[in-house]
Amino acid sequence: MDKVLLCMPYFDNGKQGRELEMSLTGWKKFCKFPFKIAIIGDRNPIIDNFDFVEWVPCERVPEKKNMYRPHLDRINKFLTAYQIYHENEKYDGFFHICDDHYPVHDFDLEYLKQPYYLQTNFVGNMNTPVYSWQHDLAKTASLLRKNGLKTINFTTHFPQYYDFEKYKEVVDKFGLSESSYVVENLYYNYYNIKPSKQADEIRLGVWNEETSGNQLSDLLNNPSDKRKFVACSTKGFNSTFENKLCSHLGI
Repeated sequence: MDKVLLCMPYFDNGKQGRELEMSLTGWKKFCKFPFKIAIIGDRNPIIDNFDFVEWVPCERVPEKKNMYRPHLDRINKFLTAYQIYHENEKYDGFFHICDDHYPVHDFDLEYLKQPYYLQTNFVGNMNTPVYSWQHDLAKTASLLRKNGLKTINFTTHFPQYYDFEKYKEVVDKFGLSESSYVVENLYYNYYNIKPSKQADEIRLGVWNEETSGNQLSDLLNNPSDKRKFVACSTKGFNSTFENKLCSHLGI
C-alpha cells in the first residue's frame, strides 16, 4: 500500500503549548496504515523528531480587506500542495489535517475516510464582522443556496479527504483564492457527498475547560471507544488538557 498523504497547513505563531508534538505523536502511535505528513507553511524544529514528516515552505497570505485571512491562506497552501503532490508526485488526493487533531486510539483508513458531518443544515451569521469565520459560514450558506445545493455542515474539526482535481475545480469555480469561504462545506455539498455519521460519534470535541475534565479522561481510558480522536479549540486548550494528553501519549 502506498503512503497516504496528510496535509497540515501550519502557522507557528498560532500554536498552543506542545500541540504540534502531541498531534504528530498521536499519528505515529495510533495510525494503522502507511502515511506521510506534509507540513505546509512555517517550520517548527520539533518535526525533526518525526521521520514521516516533510516540510513544505509556504508564506502566509497577506491580509485582504473584508476577507477572513485563514481561509485564503488555506487555499494558497492547497495550491502549493497541488503542484508538489498531485502534479509532481501524482497523488490523487489527500487528507486535510490540523495540529489540534489528536489521535488517541488505534484507527484504520476506513474509519478516517468516512464523510462525517456536524449538522444537516447551517446558516451562519451575516451580522458578524466581514473578516470573521462566522461571516464566511453565512456567505457559504448563501452561495450554496444560490446554486441550488444542500447546506450540510461538514466543519467537523476532524481529518477530511479531498480529491485534488475536484478540490481545484471548486477553488476555480468559486474564486476561492480571492474570496474567502468555508471550503469544506463548498466541496462536500457541491459534489453532493452523502454524510455518514455525526462528528460527535467519532471524536471528542474539547471546546471549553469543562470538557478537559472527566469526558477526556473517560475517553483516554477506554480504547474500545468509537471516538478515536480528540479535537480542541483555542478555548479548550489548557494545562489540564495538555498534561492529560501528553501522559496518554507518553511524552
